[in-house]
Amino acid sequence: MIGTGFIISHILPPKSRGNTALSLTRHEWGDVHYWLAYALSGLVLLHLWTHRKWFVNVAAKKNKWKIVLGILPGILIIIAPFFIPTEQ
Repeated sequence: MIGTGFIISHILPPKSRGNTALSLTRHEWGDVHYWLAYALSGLVLLHLWTHRKWFVNVAAKKNKWKIVLGILPGILIIIAPFFIPTEQ
């Protein structure tokens, strides 16, 4: 994610038609970045799911509110883009 974001923002500046990095244009790197974000999000969710017993037994120490307080910011970050106004 960091690498593709760097390529999009620094190596291929806006309006850089015809410029490529590793034979991909700025928009193609944007697509790679987009799908890597989904893959990384899925891997993070899988990681959290496989360690759910640790969250309950160790991290929360039987206090359910600590789990909710820890997971709530992540949920808000995931759903926030759906509430940001956009223009066409």
